[in-house]
Amino acid sequence: MNFVKTVILGSVRFIIQIIFFVVERITDFVDALAFKFITVFQPPEYIRKGACKSSGTCCKQIGLSLPWSWVKRPGIVALVRKWHFLRYNFEPLGMVDNMLVYKCLYLKEDNKCPIHRYKPKLCREFPARKLIGKVDLYKGCGFYYVTRKAEKFEAVLKNKKR
Repeated sequence: MNFVKTVILGSVRFIIQIIFFVVERITDFVDALAFKFITVFQPPEYIRKGACKSSGTCCKQIGLSLPWSWVKRPGIVALVRKWHFLRYNFEPLGMVDNMLVYKCLYLKEDNKCPIHRYKPKLCREFPARKLIGKVDLYKGCGFYYVTRKAEKFEAVLKNKKR
């Protein structure tokens, strides 16, 4: 009986993940258009550079902030935790202030992601872009940020060298 229950639960979870993967891709497209439109008038203060070093740190400590009004309601927090487990396979580690902290159960021991090609938007866009301010990064992360002014200065230096 447990086997049947496990298979049914796994199938339902898989169907939910496929539906939300499609919906997420559509919303990603709309978000990208909106971000492009906004940055025409207000370019981001910092520009992301570098590349992922596959250290796995960001997958072992995923922090998602919740509105304070939700934090005051344990039922909502429990529902959000269940949602993140079902949708993203995130295991809750705890809560710090208004931030839920998870680890990704897909991450392998070699810090490789077996669903890399289909990973959620949250993972694909890490570290997230901000219009104002700099994103805090984990120690050892291969990404870094430079100010827009420094980016222009680097371009001028490259042109001078030629």
